[in-house]
Amino acid sequence: TFIFLSNPYFTVFASLIMTEIPYLFWSLLAMYLVSRFENNQNSNFLKLGIVLTFFMVYFTRAIGAGIFVAFAVYSLFKINWSELKQLSLKNKLNTLLRNNYIILTICLFITLILWQFFYGKLLGGSQAGLLSKLLRPEIFFENLSAVWQVLPQNIFSDQVIRFNVSPINP
Repeated sequence: TFIFLSNPYFTVFASLIMTEIPYLFWSLLAMYLVSRFENNQNSNFLKLGIVLTFFMVYFTRAIGAGIFVAFAVYSLFKINWSELKQLSLKNKLNTLLRNNYIILTICLFITLILWQFFYGKLLGGSQAGLLSKLLRPEIFFENLSAVWQVLPQNIFSDQVIRFNVSPINP
């Protein structure tokens, strides 16, 4: 916590009211709830908390949709694949459907897709639709020159705080 609070970027931008701090809060809370879910997978309160925090991450910033994908990949790592190989197809499906991670992941993705569908129908566009338009290659290469102009300015700026740490003289 001290390292996080003493981070120069955090202290410099702490006075700006933007979405970084709420996004960080909801992301950390979601990861905390997932870690608690490890010990208590039968808690409906934790399942509801995970769903709500995931959506708060997404509602705070559109890029928060990545937390859904990260949880899906994490749930794939929680499957005992060597045990699953030895089972018949029917038993494999039963085993997967009894896995709380898989069920929670499926529920999260269905809810996210339904939200995007209804949001798009009600307001004429969704965050996922806008994000997919921004990820087109021609827009990426169009903005690449601007990135190359800004990146060196940020790296070699006088305002960037750097720590001088020498391995010889700690």
